[in-house]
Amino acid sequence: RVNVSGFGGVVTQAQGEALLPAITSTTDALSYVVSGTTADGSVSYQIQAIDEKDGGHWRVVEQRTNALGQVVTRVSYDRALSTATVNGWLADTRLEAGEVTGALTALYAGVTHEHDASVREHLVYDVLGRVRFSVVELGVNAGGAVMHRISETQYDQAGNALTTIGFAQTVTLSGYSEGSIEGALTPIRNDATNAVVERVYDALNRVRFQIDAKGDLSEIQYRASGEVSSQSQYMDITVGAGTARTVSALETLRGSRTPGDTYGTRGVSYGYDAAGRQTS
Repeated sequence: RVNVSGFGGVVTQAQGEALLPAITSTTDALSYVVSGTTADGSVSYQIQAIDEKDGGHWRVVEQRTNALGQVVTRVSYDRALSTATVNGWLADTRLEAGEVTGALTALYAGVTHEHDASVREHLVYDVLGRVRFSVVELGVNAGGAVMHRISETQYDQAGNALTTIGFAQTVTLSGYSEGSIEGALTPIRNDATNAVVERVYDALNRVRFQIDAKGDLSEIQYRASGEVSSQSQYMDITVGAGTARTVSALETLRGSRTPGDTYGTRGVSYGYDAAGRQTS
């Protein structure tokens, strides 16, 4: 494997090309990464070899960042590039982001959204630079508008990811700003079928408990030195709306349950040596 930029890194096209002088054919690596600049940020492509026994094809994953270096779009393309195309790029010992962009444009020329199974995810940030919304494009509705599946992460005052909401219903969007997404979610925000995952943190801002969308409870415990000592899933506990989302309340609810007990508790414990290195 040859990593040109460290996938997601921001380098200029010239810098990327300078790292590739020894690559002359697709047989030298199974994966390449190349980055380039755009008018509003940068783009990275990871090109992965697939189907080698059939002559070879190359799958492309695209990642775009904005001027602040935040990843705003990820695309896993459903159509593969041919080995002949990639070999042509490598013949001059250079792999350029512009070449990949051009090839993808040609590959999808005339392809409508309903015939494109590529996975497109958009990440939307709050004013503090935290990912608030993950928006995945789906198919189109009867009117030809693209439908979206959205999840939202909410944070506490310490910046911990407190709650993640997976909205059950799909929506159309006028854009990928916080405001446009908030407006689209207003009618479905209180849908009882939304999948809500909650996390409860200790005083050191470490996740201690997680409550999944069904109300099932799991716990992480730590050694005094900070390493994770155990992870447990309590199969017989459902956390109701009336239970406080605090460490003490959930410890009381959990009681003396331990992995392997008669309640069906599942879990794993970790061992460490004197230097704090995990041994089991």
